[in-house]
Amino acid sequence: MYSREADDHTELLDGRFPRYVASGHIVFVRGNALWAVPFDQERLVLMGDPTPLIDGVRVGQFFRGRPFSVADDGTLVYTRGQVPEELHSLVWVDPDGVTEPLRGARPDRYLSVHLSPDGHS
Repeated sequence: MYSREADDHTELLDGRFPRYVASGHIVFVRGNALWAVPFDQERLVLMGDPTPLIDGVRVGQFFRGRPFSVADDGTLVYTRGQVPEELHSLVWVDPDGVTEPLRGARPDRYLSVHLSPDGHS
């Protein structure tokens, strides 16, 4: 991941699918885990060391799209598993790690996940 400073590029960290989120962090994938690191958006510098958030995020050679999304309120959605052919179901996970199946969602193959700003689409 690189800063966008004119023609000068500085490697900030080793990771894939970086995304700046409202909490002031860059969330990214490293290996098969989701990580976060505080980031100063004005100075374009990391403000600490990356912290692992979740293991078992689905990434791989045939994966297309971002394997996670973070809403402005901090809600996180991500795809689990290592094998693209693996079937998954959608669930809500509360802050304590308790999962609840997402009503109306059938198990399927999900390649990319996104949170809707209006909660409907």
